[in-house]
Amino acid sequence: MAPIKDLAIFMHETYEQLSKEMGWETQDKCKVGFDDLPNKNKIVMLGVADAVIKRFNESITITNFPESKLPEHKKGPLMRMAQ
Repeated sequence: MAPIKDLAIFMHETYEQLSKEMGWETQDKCKVGFDDLPNKNKIVMLGVADAVIKRFNESITITNFPESKLPEHKKGPLMRMAQ
C-alpha cells in the first residue's frame, strides 16, 4: 500500500498548495498533514490514488513523490492557466 499512500499524500499536499496559490480557501480541517485529515477525506484520497495507479499502471511508474511544494518552475504556467 505504500505507493498508494505516497500518491495520496502527494495529491493532498499538491491540492492544498495549488489551492493556496490560486487564492482558493480550503476547509480548515483539510489544512493539515495527510495523517491528520478526517478519515473520510483520507479514504477518498486513498481511493483516488488507487484508481490512478490502476488506470495508469502501464504508462507510469510510481517510485517517489516530493513531500510538499511544487518546483518554482512549475508555478508560473499554472498561474497563467488560471487567469
